[in-house]
Amino acid sequence: MGKVLLEAKSVSKDYQGRLVLNDVNLTADAGHFIAILGHSGSGKSTLLNVLSTILTPASGKVFYDGEDISSFSKKKIAELRKNKIGFVFQHYMLLPNLTVRENILLGAKDGTGEDELKELCALLGIEKHMDKYPYMMSGGEQQRVCIARAVIKKPEILFCDEATGALDKDNSINIVKLLHEVKNRFGTTVFFTTHNREIAKTADRMLVLEDGHVISDYVNEEILSPDMMAWGI
Repeated sequence: MGKVLLEAKSVSKDYQGRLVLNDVNLTADAGHFIAILGHSGSGKSTLLNVLSTILTPASGKVFYDGEDISSFSKKKIAELRKNKIGFVFQHYMLLPNLTVRENILLGAKDGTGEDELKELCALLGIEKHMDKYPYMMSGGEQQRVCIARAVIKKPEILFCDEATGALDKDNSINIVKLLHEVKNRFGTTVFFTTHNREIAKTADRMLVLEDGHVISDYVNEEILSPDMMAWGI
């Protein structure tokens, strides 16, 4: 077992009287790819938002690197997000009036060099698109730009909420492969919400949510290569 980077203890969250998360407990080791699997409305996105500091739990606690983040000031939360956390969403959220290069550099730390930018864009296969605007690119290419923007700062943890939900089969497989490459290259812990069990099979661990409960949490003993994913589910 490696270093525990993130831990949730008895986390619950409600919306307008409805319990969306109910007493969720989990730990995440550094450098692991963790899939959160469940149908729409199961609580996947809410859990991701609580773990990533976007939402505050109604009860329970989240620990980042052993520290209770509920005790953090707004400034410390902002620094955590800026320096150690990356986000990739289903909707690309690229600024349309900025080039690919400019969009990516929005996520960069001070002092990020041109060589780092080039290395990452080569890894993601977008090095030839740096001067394009988002409207000039396909959905799969735009999602790669989103990943680059999230990863340029080399975050310790990357939260991906249905990151392939708007993509076709081939682009979905490519994005999953790229996220695994990011994990392997930079040692990034990846959380990935999905309703697709084939994607979840590529993860080190799989959490299954149903009605706000974790009904299954297990280590994947036979990790599936993204190239071997079947589709049609």
